[in-house]
Amino acid sequence: MRTPDKVKAKTWRTKHPDAVVKSNKARFRGMVLADPSRYLWYKAKTRARDQKAPFDITPEDLPVPEVCPVLGIPLVHGDGKWHDGSPTVDRKIPTLGYLRGNVQVISWRANDLKKNGTLDEFRRIVAYLEAGGSGE
Repeated sequence: MRTPDKVKAKTWRTKHPDAVVKSNKARFRGMVLADPSRYLWYKAKTRARDQKAPFDITPEDLPVPEVCPVLGIPLVHGDGKWHDGSPTVDRKIPTLGYLRGNVQVISWRANDLKKNGTLDEFRRIVAYLEAGGSGE
Protein backbone atom coordinates (compact mmCIF):
# COMPACT_ATOMS: atom_id res chain seq x y z
CA MET A 1 0.00 0.00 0.00
CA ARG A 2 1.30 3.42 -0.95
CA THR A 3 1.68 6.18 1.52
CA PRO A 4 0.18 9.57 0.65
CA ASP A 5 3.68 11.09 0.29
CA LYS A 6 4.66 8.55 -2.36
CA VAL A 7 1.42 9.13 -4.23
CA LYS A 8 2.03 12.91 -4.19
CA ALA A 9 5.63 12.47 -5.40
CA LYS A 10 4.61 10.19 -8.26
CA THR A 11 1.84 12.59 -9.28
CA TRP A 12 4.22 15.54 -9.24
CA ARG A 13 6.82 13.64 -11.32
CA THR A 14 4.10 12.65 -13.81
CA LYS A 15 2.99 16.26 -14.19
CA HIS A 16 6.56 17.69 -14.31
CA PRO A 17 8.74 15.25 -16.31
CA ASP A 18 11.05 18.04 -17.53
CA ALA A 19 12.00 18.96 -13.98
CA VAL A 20 13.07 15.38 -13.25
CA VAL A 21 15.17 15.20 -16.42
CA LYS A 22 16.84 18.53 -15.66
CA SER A 23 17.56 17.36 -12.13
CA ASN A 24 19.23 14.17 -13.38
CA LYS A 25 21.23 16.05 -16.02
CA ALA A 26 22.44 18.54 -13.42
CA ARG A 27 23.44 15.71 -11.07
CA PHE A 28 25.48 13.94 -13.77
CA ARG A 29 27.03 17.18 -14.99
CA GLY A 30 28.12 17.92 -11.44
CA MET A 31 29.63 14.42 -11.21
CA VAL A 32 31.50 14.91 -14.49
CA LEU A 33 32.99 18.19 -13.36
CA ALA A 34 33.76 17.14 -9.79
CA ASP A 35 35.20 13.69 -10.48
CA PRO A 36 35.44 12.53 -14.11
CA SER A 37 36.91 9.15 -13.08
CA ARG A 38 33.88 8.42 -10.91
CA TYR A 39 31.53 9.43 -13.73
CA LEU A 40 33.32 7.13 -16.22
CA TRP A 41 33.24 4.33 -13.62
CA TYR A 42 29.51 4.83 -13.04
CA LYS A 43 28.73 4.73 -16.79
CA ALA A 44 30.96 1.66 -17.27
CA LYS A 45 29.22 -0.09 -14.38
CA THR A 46 25.84 0.59 -16.00
CA ARG A 47 27.06 -0.75 -19.38
CA ALA A 48 28.53 -3.85 -17.71
CA ARG A 49 25.24 -4.55 -15.97
CA ASP A 50 23.27 -4.09 -19.20
CA GLN A 51 25.71 -6.28 -21.20
CA LYS A 52 26.08 -8.82 -18.36
CA ALA A 53 29.84 -8.27 -18.63
CA PRO A 54 32.37 -8.90 -15.82
CA PHE A 55 33.07 -5.80 -13.72
CA ASP A 56 35.61 -5.34 -10.90
CA ILE A 57 37.06 -1.86 -11.39
CA THR A 58 36.94 1.17 -9.12
CA PRO A 59 37.09 4.87 -10.04
CA GLU A 60 40.80 4.77 -9.13
CA ASP A 61 41.33 2.31 -12.02
CA LEU A 62 40.21 5.03 -14.46
CA PRO A 63 42.54 8.00 -14.11
CA VAL A 64 41.80 10.59 -16.80
CA PRO A 65 45.04 11.71 -18.47
CA GLU A 66 45.56 15.20 -19.88
CA VAL A 67 45.97 13.82 -23.42
CA CYS A 68 44.74 10.70 -25.19
CA PRO A 69 47.42 7.99 -24.96
CA VAL A 70 46.49 6.79 -28.47
CA LEU A 71 46.07 9.97 -30.54
CA GLY A 72 47.81 12.57 -28.37
CA ILE A 73 44.85 14.98 -28.45
CA PRO A 74 43.75 16.83 -25.30
CA LEU A 75 41.02 15.13 -23.26
CA VAL A 76 38.33 17.63 -22.30
CA HIS A 77 35.56 16.58 -19.94
CA GLY A 78 32.49 18.27 -18.59
CA ASP A 79 31.61 20.58 -21.46
CA GLY A 80 28.22 18.92 -22.00
CA LYS A 81 28.82 17.58 -25.51
CA TRP A 82 30.47 14.48 -26.96
CA HIS A 83 33.41 15.34 -29.18
CA ASP A 84 36.65 13.77 -30.38
CA GLY A 85 38.44 14.70 -27.13
CA SER A 86 35.84 13.36 -24.72
CA PRO A 87 37.34 10.78 -22.32
CA THR A 88 35.90 7.27 -22.66
CA VAL A 89 36.58 3.87 -21.10
CA ASP A 90 38.34 1.50 -23.48
CA ARG A 91 38.33 -2.24 -22.90
CA LYS A 92 41.62 -3.45 -24.39
CA ILE A 93 40.08 -6.89 -24.99
CA PRO A 94 36.32 -6.24 -25.17
CA THR A 95 35.29 -9.83 -24.45
CA LEU A 96 37.01 -9.74 -21.04
CA GLY A 97 34.74 -6.98 -19.76
CA TYR A 98 35.54 -4.20 -17.31
CA LEU A 99 38.35 -5.81 -15.33
CA ARG A 100 41.47 -4.29 -13.77
CA GLY A 101 44.27 -4.22 -16.30
CA ASN A 102 41.82 -4.46 -19.21
CA VAL A 103 40.58 -0.85 -19.10
CA GLN A 104 42.08 2.54 -19.84
CA VAL A 105 40.80 6.03 -20.57
CA ILE A 106 41.24 7.17 -24.17
CA SER A 107 39.56 9.76 -26.39
CA TRP A 108 36.17 9.16 -27.92
CA ARG A 109 37.76 9.47 -31.38
CA ALA A 110 40.33 6.72 -30.68
CA ASN A 111 37.68 4.48 -29.13
CA ASP A 112 35.35 5.06 -32.09
CA LEU A 113 38.09 4.22 -34.61
CA LYS A 114 39.02 1.10 -32.65
CA LYS A 115 35.42 -0.04 -32.21
CA ASN A 116 34.85 -2.17 -35.29
CA GLY A 117 38.24 -2.75 -36.90
CA THR A 118 40.58 -5.68 -36.55
CA LEU A 119 44.36 -5.38 -36.27
CA ASP A 120 44.74 -6.82 -39.78
CA GLU A 121 42.31 -4.23 -41.17
CA PHE A 122 44.20 -1.41 -39.48
CA ARG A 123 47.50 -2.70 -40.90
CA ARG A 124 45.98 -2.75 -44.39
CA ILE A 125 44.72 0.82 -43.97
CA VAL A 126 48.16 2.01 -42.82
CA ALA A 127 49.86 0.22 -45.73
CA TYR A 128 47.40 1.83 -48.14
CA LEU A 129 47.99 5.31 -46.71
CA GLU A 130 51.78 4.84 -46.70
CA ALA A 131 51.64 3.78 -50.34
CA GLY A 132 50.09 7.11 -51.27
CA GLY A 133 46.41 6.50 -50.69
CA SER A 134 44.42 9.57 -49.84
CA GLY A 135 44.33 10.24 -46.13
CA GLU A 136 41.91 13.14 -46.33
